[in-house]
Amino acid sequence: MEQLRQSTKRPRAARAPAQRPSQILDAAARVLLRDGLAKATIDDIAADAGLGKGTVYEYFGSKTELFTALRARYTNDTLAAGMAAVEQLPHAPAIQQIQRFIAGMFEFAVATTELLGLLFHDAGIQEQDELEPIKAALLDLVRAGVESGELAVADPQFSVEFLLHGLHGVMEASLTRDHHSPQVLQQVDEILVAVLHFHKHLAPEVDHHHLALVAGRRALTARRTRCPPGRHHDQVEAVLADRLGGSTSAPGW
Repeated sequence: MEQLRQSTKRPRAARAPAQRPSQILDAAARVLLRDGLAKATIDDIAADAGLGKGTVYEYFGSKTELFTALRARYTNDTLAAGMAAVEQLPHAPAIQQIQRFIAGMFEFAVATTELLGLLFHDAGIQEQDELEPIKAALLDLVRAGVESGELAVADPQFSVEFLLHGLHGVMEASLTRDHHSPQVLQQVDEILVAVLHFHKHLAPEVDHHHLALVAGRRALTARRTRCPPGRHHDQVEAVLADRLGGSTSAPGW
């Protein structure tokens, strides 16, 4: 066992201290995917990162603290995927921006299903505010639509909380059943239009992103999962490019 650990130990990395948390989290994701939650240890994570065990503890006081930080980063990466889809058409109607936001996050979850399951299901941890960054971004999109007159929502805060928890449940069930068909997002789109009271006559021709989603998902499914943070963005960009018909480069990616 000791020989195995030594053989998988990475050379010590000469990264700046500011990059160490990201370096450790990358290693934690790799070890988690390789060994599972129960068997992943700080020793193995330190070895994979090419750092001493003491260095890991300088940044994260425990395994729980480390995986909590990894969960937070996963949530932020999910948010970035949704915003990248929105930023491709910054002047699109409000409902399309919201639909793209949801679709971008869903595709990210499809690309990282195994890590998602380990962090948010196997860990058995539920934090009250774990979806807060995503809720804030969705709320901004809805409020912008209300201000422009495209959406008729009396209480954006309540509507967003209602939508977010419903969408979370639907997407979780879809991923658990390995059911990633375009119909899932099509049905979600219909719910969004109904709940947010979108005024169709104010919008230009609808962006039928689901038609291109089929080809994008086929390419993604062949390569998805087992990709820790910092390595899977190219997959998500490829899917978005397939769906949107062009580059997905955007600020923050």
